[in-house]
Amino acid sequence: MKAALAGIELHYLVQEFQELLGGRLETIYQPEPDDFYFVFYIPSRGKRIIRLVIGKCCYLTGEKPSGITPAPFCLFLRKHLEGAKLTGIEQLEGERILKLSFDRDGKSSLYVELFGKGNLILCDALSSIRGALHYQKFKGRDIVPKAKYQYPRLKIDPYSCSPKDVGHLLKESSLSLVKSLAAEVGLGGVYAEEACLRAGIEKNSLPGSLVDGQIKKIAAVLKEMTSAQLQPHLICKGQEILAASPFSLEIFKGDDSKPFPSLSGAMEEFFKHAQPEVKKQSSSEKERDRLVRLLLIQEENLAGLKVKEQEERSKGDLLFSHYQDIQSLLQELQGLAKEKGWKEVESVASANKIVRHINLKDKTIALELD
Repeated sequence: MKAALAGIELHYLVQEFQELLGGRLETIYQPEPDDFYFVFYIPSRGKRIIRLVIGKCCYLTGEKPSGITPAPFCLFLRKHLEGAKLTGIEQLEGERILKLSFDRDGKSSLYVELFGKGNLILCDALSSIRGALHYQKFKGRDIVPKAKYQYPRLKIDPYSCSPKDVGHLLKESSLSLVKSLAAEVGLGGVYAEEACLRAGIEKNSLPGSLVDGQIKKIAAVLKEMTSAQLQPHLICKGQEILAASPFSLEIFKGDDSKPFPSLSGAMEEFFKHAQPEVKKQSSSEKERDRLVRLLLIQEENLAGLKVKEQEERSKGDLLFSHYQDIQSLLQELQGLAKEKGWKEVESVASANKIVRHINLKDKTIALELD
């Protein structure tokens, strides 16, 4: 049983996710370290929930957890995204990466990585990383604060590639046909086998040995599979759920294939019965994540203190520039208060253009300076 979504499944799920566009993010739940529920309110349609299981799957659901104390990263996401409008939701080329675009006091993007260990990465309008669930360093890209977000790219985009692109990739591949389609084109194992079956080509063939007619068949099947009408199916064998797919699959011919109302519903049913995969972080990874999160918090606090320092400095400069006027006014009003009382102070002070308000009860004066 597969452990995660295939790229082509994400392609079709994104079609269903479009109903979230224009919605406001109400809140976020994180019941498990890699499990997130994003609750949106859609005008005239009500609440919609998308579940994101990092490194594994995503789908729309009608369920949400409750009574959960939010973890630090969940609080971080709430701080930056609650109340934001969802302006875009897309798959990055053929990769198993979901991008959610938000707008709230400026634009931001949330990248959901569904491959490998997985990750959830929040970036600003310039793709600079503001925070991530897991801080990581790879060859060619770093997931650390302030680094520019970059993602691993497939050799070709399965949704826009031409027969020429497919032929060039296959001719250079050292893998078998099915493995090349699975890993280099990004179809995943199930859909790579389906492509070979539909094209009528032995899956263990060496791509370099294919003739032009076979390459054209592979390219045609790719187009067929990536542009098919969405017809979700749940495929079972007895009591075992074998797969959930966006369309019927010939490789499961003979098994019980049941049409499903939505691909999200089929995926939810499939992953509900899938054996959970336990992910463990090493002590060094936990300590690294803790220190990077601490650094992120300290940087945010420092930025806030710098803003406050500038505000207080501006106030001080303003007071200094009006020092003589304020000093003269205070001396005059203190004299009046001693001789004639605060009623007289109110009468005289109200005529001064820099006096905004007088509180006789507290015996205070508010000034407006520019």
